[in-house]
Order: sequence, then structure tokens, then C-alpha cells
Amino acid sequence: VVHHPDARRRGPHHLEAARHAGGAGEDRGDGGRMEPQLGAHHGRGGEAAMPAAPAPDAARKARADRARIHVAGLSAGAAMALTVASAYPEVFAAVAAHSGAPERSADNVFAGLRVMKHGPRVAPAAFGQAGGRPFAPTIVIHGSADRTVHPGNGEAIWAAVVSAAEGAGLGAVIDRGDALQLGRRRATRRRLVDGGGAVLAESWTVQGLAHAWSGGAGGNPFSDPMGPDASTAIAEFLIAHRLASVAPIGTGIAG
Repeated sequence: VVHHPDARRRGPHHLEAARHAGGAGEDRGDGGRMEPQLGAHHGRGGEAAMPAAPAPDAARKARADRARIHVAGLSAGAAMALTVASAYPEVFAAVAAHSGAPERSADNVFAGLRVMKHGPRVAPAAFGQAGGRPFAPTIVIHGSADRTVHPGNGEAIWAAVVSAAEGAGLGAVIDRGDALQLGRRRATRRRLVDGGGAVLAESWTVQGLAHAWSGGAGGNPFSDPMGPDASTAIAEFLIAHRLASVAPIGTGIAG
């Protein structure tokens, strides 16, 4: 759980419970190997509860805004972040998925490896959530040259978010894709905007980016310093979203 201030203004801090599981199905850098986590942990309880359970109390102790707790991840961590946000909509206001696969796109290791290499065979089910929300506001970032987690996975996450918004009758429309030159790479950004102009979701496709954090520090594994700056894009998106209400401390996280 990482606590840091909203540098743009004074006021309550926001909190991110982030799970970065390294590269899914690839070397972690310490001789180990990460297996895909695309479907085995979906739903409440289990691993999904691990970041959700302590987050509200951690926010309280940090004097952070409990309505502005977010979850983000890269690669296998992105798949877990989507699962956590879907399972615990009363805790997490929004989610960021960088170079990951959709929730519930596979239910075993072999299917997970196939999804990573080729993308989902069929469109995943639209995100379903309890708590009165059809989905968590979502930002998706994926590289067009990703050979570890196929770019079709990022498209599938975006399609699931759009489908959920349409099914909920939110009157949301897809803003035309903006071609951006940020850093040394080009990116296409799409936005899902509701009738009041609020951005419900964003999708960034970064041209030439492989399986790495866009705009990260040079010399680090799974990090590409050529931009655009994913950290800034994600922070700006997440900070804009907060829950309408939060449960009292002590209510607990049900499994």
C-alpha cells in the first residue's frame, strides 16, 4: 500500500493499493518465473482480499481520503488490479491496468499463456459490480509492440468497459482518439465520456512500446524511458475519481 499526497492541491491525500507482480509468464529478474493470474483469483476473498482488507484502515491512519483509494498494476498485477476493483467496488474508486489481460479471460495456466500470446479468443464478459456501480472507472495502457501480453488484451479490457457502460445506460460516448506525441513515442488515447463530460475510462495505445512501463526509469527491467509518462497519466486519471460514499471503519471486508 503506497500513500502519497495529491501534489496538485492541498487537502486530503489519496491512497493506492498497488500489486505489481512483475512480468506474467516471464522471468522476474531474480531467476524465478511469474505465472499468469488471469482468472483463478476472480471474485471476493482469496488473493483479491489481500489489498482490499487493509486499505480502508491504512487510509484512515494516513488521514487520506477513503473515498479516493485506487488500485493499479502492471502485467499480472494489472489482471489482479482489475479483479480487485471488480470484487471490492466499495473500497476502490478506480483502477489502472498497464500491459495486462482482462479479468476472467482464462481459468488455468495453459489458457492464461494462450491469452497472453494471442489475446482472448472471445470478448470477456463486461465488468459486473455490486455496490450500485456497473464498473470501476478504468485507465488502460498497452504497447503496440508487446510480445509478452498481446495488445489484443488491452483492447479487450477497453471493450469490456465500454460494454458495461452501454449496458448500464450511462449515455457515455467514446471521444475520438487523440494522436499524442509524448516523449519519443506516439500514443493514441481514447476516452469514454458521460453526458456531463466526466471521463469514465481511458485507453492508451503506445506505438512501439514492448512489455514495459511507459516512461519509466532507464536501466530498469520492464521499464521504457521513451515515454509517454504512464505514471502521470494514471495519477491524473485516478485522482479525478472518488466513491460517492464509504462504509464506516470496522464494517470489514466480506469474503
